Amino acid sequence: MLTIWTVLCGLLAVIALANLALLLGLVARMRVLETAAAAGAPAQRLPELGRAIRPFELTTATGEALDHQGLAGGTTLIGFFAAGCRKCARVRSALIADPPALPVVVMINGDPDEPEARSMGTPLLGVGRVAYFEDLTVARAFGVLGYPTLLRVEDGKIAAVGRDLDDVGARA
Repeated sequence: MLTIWTVLCGLLAVIALANLALLLGLVARMRVLETAAAAGAPAQRLPELGRAIRPFELTTATGEALDHQGLAGGTTLIGFFAAGCRKCARVRSALIADPPALPVVVMINGDPDEPEARSMGTPLLGVGRVAYFEDLTVARAFGVLGYPTLLRVEDGKIAAVGRDLDDVGARA
């Protein structure tokens, strides 16, 4: 009888140690996630202020050339959107309803031949220049990691960044 209790106690001890190891692993993972959230790493995903725009080249929907040199002088509001993004559609509607006084460039991540991308960009043609891109080198030139992202670019550098028009001072 004593050996059965010894075996059961040993088995219970092994289960308790395994449970403790899993708990410690969970606590360690939570610390990593908490540190990342406090630093704004995954949540922010916005370009840094003062960052210079890196070289890029695009052709707008109307056929004009657009590149980093064209943004080197003056102030421009640049919006990055993705086809199928619901938050992007909300910001797009705000741009259409109350266009800013600044020159506007809208860059849409999507194929211009796809109806979803085209339906996002076509209404914005009256607000500013619209360009489509599929190669992420354009987004990387600005440091954009998520959509929507709005940038106020002054003399080739990012002066304000955010997810809404109010974040970048685009409203009068």
